[in-house]
Amino acid sequence: MIFAILGDFSGQFCTLRATFEAIEAQGVLTIAQTGNLLAGADDPNAVVKLAREYDVHCAQGESDRALLRFAAKRDSLRKKRSEEEFDALAAAHAKCSGATLEFIRGLHKTVTIELEGLRILVCHGAPGRATEVLTPRTPVSRLQRIREAESPDIVCCGGHPESFHRLIDGTLFVGPGEASTGGYVLVNTEEEPFRVEARSS
Repeated sequence: MIFAILGDFSGQFCTLRATFEAIEAQGVLTIAQTGNLLAGADDPNAVVKLAREYDVHCAQGESDRALLRFAAKRDSLRKKRSEEEFDALAAAHAKCSGATLEFIRGLHKTVTIELEGLRILVCHGAPGRATEVLTPRTPVSRLQRIREAESPDIVCCGGHPESFHRLIDGTLFVGPGEASTGGYVLVNTEEEPFRVEARSS
């Protein structure tokens, strides 16, 4: 089995569409997205429609949750976010339809995919702790604790800007990096150890 993973997206709809088309052209049917899909997107409603069309397994990221509470928490978000981040949230929220906000509301912080006997976790940050970003420098002991608590075969984790992967005691941790420029990661589970390839559309 080969599946694709996309990370944070804050770019143009046409870039995301080209990425999905490139993945589909390789015969890959399963796509995971690690959250923060809409804040900063030029057309969040079209992005959601595309994610539904390709049946993408999306996790709910921190910026996704901020979009949901933007109207009620505008002042506190302005204090907590950089000016650039706040402006991106404001622009995306202004464009979001009610259906798009409902889509975000229906997402989970951690999504579990069962494929061919494998348990794959998709999240923004770490499973059960969305504000924690896993990186190439996260201590092995921390990744071992996640493995022991969740028993996954693969963890797809967002939040880090560059792609990475680490094999810890038989569990593969994959950070896909930013998707805004057309980047994505392919994971091939038909090889031992699993093969990870960073690609660009």
